[in-house]
Amino acid sequence: SNCELETAAAVERAGMQATIWRWNRPVKRLREFHAFILPGGFSYEDRIRAGMVAAHDRVMDTIREAAALGCPVLGICNGAQILVEAGLVPGLSTGSLDAALALNKRVSEHGEVSVGYYNSWVSMRLDSLAERTPFTFRIKQGTSFALPIAHGEGRFLFSENLLESLIARGQVVFRYCDGVGSVHDSFPVNPNGAQYAAAGVSNDQGNVLALMPHPERTPAGQVLFDSLAAYFQHTGQGSFGVLSVGSQIQSQSDGGEASVEVSPSSTEELSRYFQPGGVVGHTRPDDEYYRPHSHGVEFLVRLNITDNTEETLKELMRRRGFGDVSLKRWVHWETHLSADTMQDMTAVGSVVMALIKSDVMLNLQKETPLIRLRGKWYTYAAEGLQEVAFQIGTGYDPDFPEYQQPISHMHHALLVREREQLSGDVARATLRGRLGFKVLERVSRGVVWQLEGVEAEDARRFLVDEHIVANPLSEHLYSYT
Repeated sequence: SNCELETAAAVERAGMQATIWRWNRPVKRLREFHAFILPGGFSYEDRIRAGMVAAHDRVMDTIREAAALGCPVLGICNGAQILVEAGLVPGLSTGSLDAALALNKRVSEHGEVSVGYYNSWVSMRLDSLAERTPFTFRIKQGTSFALPIAHGEGRFLFSENLLESLIARGQVVFRYCDGVGSVHDSFPVNPNGAQYAAAGVSNDQGNVLALMPHPERTPAGQVLFDSLAAYFQHTGQGSFGVLSVGSQIQSQSDGGEASVEVSPSSTEELSRYFQPGGVVGHTRPDDEYYRPHSHGVEFLVRLNITDNTEETLKELMRRRGFGDVSLKRWVHWETHLSADTMQDMTAVGSVVMALIKSDVMLNLQKETPLIRLRGKWYTYAAEGLQEVAFQIGTGYDPDFPEYQQPISHMHHALLVREREQLSGDVARATLRGRLGFKVLERVSRGVVWQLEGVEAEDARRFLVDEHIVANPLSEHLYSYT
């Protein structure tokens, strides 16, 4: 976390006692507190998916128990991401993810799209009744105020039926609006493309709130903390805790206690908040396999240096009993070339070499590509592409010589892709527009997770069933071979 101090200060200004909770303190002591805040920041550096790793920390078991008992829990920015990834918001079903905080999608009134981290001021208004949550206890419904935002994955996504239910229940507590309180779906009023312009969403009981803007950074946001104090006075409760959970990996390597911390609308109106293709459903790897496009060229890109994202997932798997499973992470690109280009292998080779050297899909100073073209794998060298024997799903992997013979159920791979492919669209725009790759018809980006070992199948099931590598609301999941 990087916002725990100002969050604690906002709590103190409201007349409550704040404690910043370090990752290595006894979890059972959390039961002494009456409420919790998961502050903003970048827990585990947003590796794999913002908030996902922290959502699987042991401490969240205690927060989940407290929330079930009605304890107020507020997640701010990264804290909101943790609550969503932990299934506490919107919290309508047990053991599944009902929402996602996806990559920002900023759509201007002219239809221009941009993605990525965004840091600015926004306005939001209270759409629910003041009594809906402890954090809105002193705010009149319809009140709007300006707050800062700073995030790269803040776009609330829901299935259509779920969003209708959330609106009817008053769980979309805050919505982005303009300076006079009117909701518009275009950027910059809606700064990240969130469905229904959702800025803050609660669970059904109302005691858990996931909020993307930062109320602790401005006097205008103090009313959320004052509301909590008023709620405690009304209910006769007392003290308060600010929760900040530490990254065990970083903290252990640094040897310090506090080195890193985690801490009812019309159908017509609703229809504006759903993109073509929707976000409904979850494709299990057992049901769908990735199939390369007939005009596609695939690139598997791997870091030559330590991959911290890979190491973080290894540590999470180790804590869950999968320490003997080998894991690799590859960035996966698929470029679709024009039909005319694909008929000329010399032209294809020239395009592939130029794409590699463009520095858009990879950096040759620290990354190495494998290329799959018409079912064959190639390595890159300055003088050209060289064919190699490689099979990522089952069979021979040159980096694991002990598996030189095909061994059934020893190798498993999962491909994760954004449902809307915003990252791929941005790369395509750069390659076609600025660098002149006019033969590129489509670019897709994803991540391949490769598992090896006798427990690889069990590990794969864990990664799928626990929604570790993919959030089904915002990402597609495939078996990859």
